[in-house]
Amino acid sequence: MLTLRTGLLTATGLLTGYLAAAQTTSPAAADQGSDLLFWLLAGVLGIVLLMVLVTGSSLALATRRHHQTGLESSEQTSSTQAEEGSATC
Repeated sequence: MLTLRTGLLTATGLLTGYLAAAQTTSPAAADQGSDLLFWLLAGVLGIVLLMVLVTGSSLALATRRHHQTGLESSEQTSSTQAEEGSATC
């Protein structure tokens, strides 16, 4: 309990100090921060896009395999039924 309270108070104090320091920036530093934020956001969006592409291709491949397996089994079933109904000489 004491460790949790100490940790929360420390985190709150650090956050408050960071916010107070962030309010007093020079114009040059503000441009650099927004540039860093832009590249960070672009990197995260790039990773998300890559994950979406990999997941989509994986699902497409799994669906194609499932569809082909279903077609092969239905072809085997129809040929077996045709062979059973045909007259043998």
